Amino acid sequence: MFSPKADSAPIRIIVSKRVSNRAVDRNKLKRRIRAILGKIDTTKLPYKVCTITLQKASLTATFEHLNNSLTTLIDRMPPAVVKRD
Repeated sequence: MFSPKADSAPIRIIVSKRVSNRAVDRNKLKRRIRAILGKIDTTKLPYKVCTITLQKASLTATFEHLNNSLTTLIDRMPPAVVKRD
């Protein structure tokens, strides 16, 4: 798990073997996502734990495209729903 800031939720980054059989490619994608998350304010995330699952198209995406997509995704996240008993 990756925690970009001390007071933010831990974030899991999942890149399965379906994306690429090569560990080098999967690890490169994880490093790119960690670099992007380090620049984004993730302390606003209303969730305790977030999971990011990457798809095969992420392999050919540019860093700027990944950055724009992830930033947009985080900005559009709805607030967490808290169930009350």
